[in-house]
Amino acid sequence: MKINFAPATIFFKLVQIFTLRFSHLHIFKSSNLQIFKSLNLQIFKSSNLQIFKSSNLQIFKSSNLQIFKSSNLQIFKSSNLQIFKSSNLQIFKSSNLQIFKSSNLQILKSSHLQIFKSSNLHIFISSYLQIIKSSNLQIFKSSNLQIFKSSNLQIFKSSNLQIFKSSNLQIFKSSNLQIFKSSNLQIFKSSNLQIFKSSNLQVFKLSLTPAGLC
Repeated sequence: MKINFAPATIFFKLVQIFTLRFSHLHIFKSSNLQIFKSLNLQIFKSSNLQIFKSSNLQIFKSSNLQIFKSSNLQIFKSSNLQIFKSSNLQIFKSSNLQIFKSSNLQILKSSHLQIFKSSNLHIFISSYLQIIKSSNLQIFKSSNLQIFKSSNLQIFKSSNLQIFKSSNLQIFKSSNLQIFKSSNLQIFKSSNLQIFKSSNLQVFKLSLTPAGLC
């Protein structure tokens, strides 16, 4: 499956998304939130896919940025949406990619809500996973997977898709919710919400076989 991305268009869309201004939502403002700073956190460090590597943050600028083009990384291609089922797609398996391991970044650490704890980790493996299949929000519905390519896919702009815009939807605005605002970045540190509480915090360290997740 060959997908042609216009780097300038993608970059423009990303700028639009990340420049949404909220009076109380200072995301990634904390001095301690140095995510993706580790020398070992080389995500998708292909010679052609150097994301977040440039000192100037030149995202999706390379003319060689062919995302999801590999024959082994056929995400969202199956008619049943079998995400992360390929035997070659071992994401987050590297011993050096210990994301969210910092003692200050205790994300969703609850004892009662142990999501993704199943030994089989069947994530999104349903045969009919119709993600956000609203008549007004037909994202990823095209058979050609034309992400951010259609002139009509105005994300965060459509009058029908007013995400984070409604006066009644004040997400992350509560004075008690202060997400990404704490100096220690203690996100959702509820005593009852321990998601991803693996002893080694090896998120998505799947044992994959050619037949799929097992």
